Amino acid sequence: MTDPYPENIVIDIDRERLRKFLHKRRLHTTLILTGFVGLLIGVCIINVELSRHVRPDEKTLAFVASRLGSSVVLLLALGFLAHARWGRRLTDREVDAWEVSVEGAFLRVRQYEGGWLDQKLHFRSIVDYAVLQDATMKQHGISSLQLSTTAGGFRSTLRIPAVKDCEKIRDMLIEVDRIREVS
Repeated sequence: MTDPYPENIVIDIDRERLRKFLHKRRLHTTLILTGFVGLLIGVCIINVELSRHVRPDEKTLAFVASRLGSSVVLLLALGFLAHARWGRRLTDREVDAWEVSVEGAFLRVRQYEGGWLDQKLHFRSIVDYAVLQDATMKQHGISSLQLSTTAGGFRSTLRIPAVKDCEKIRDMLIEVDRIREVS
């Protein structure tokens, strides 16, 4: 059977939509974590204050409540500033690093998630192709291509976010897999 596809095919990632999606997700995660830590610190302050008073009066309870609120607000502000300073840069680096291409009988995926990962998967090792889109991804107009491989462990599933024309690319990869699997 002849192969109608070129030897090398570059798969496009919708970087701008992916960037917006990851910025929003990272900001939400940062604010939830820092708010929770602020709440824990506030509870510790309350515990210390109440242990000093056998019978807390209204003034003590107002002081404790203000400390709880101020610790949560302070840590939320710190979380927002940390995201603005480092989260955006990290997200930009991660988005710009994504490269996906077909190279002969291999699918090459380059990404950055705290460290560089450059892997080549032989089409024989890919057993399933799926398109994923949760509610937040749908809101941002992106879909992810999920590949299941024969490898075991945590690297047995590979998710490629924000693939342009994801369903068409999935179908093309299935066809390329069928043709090139034997080579």
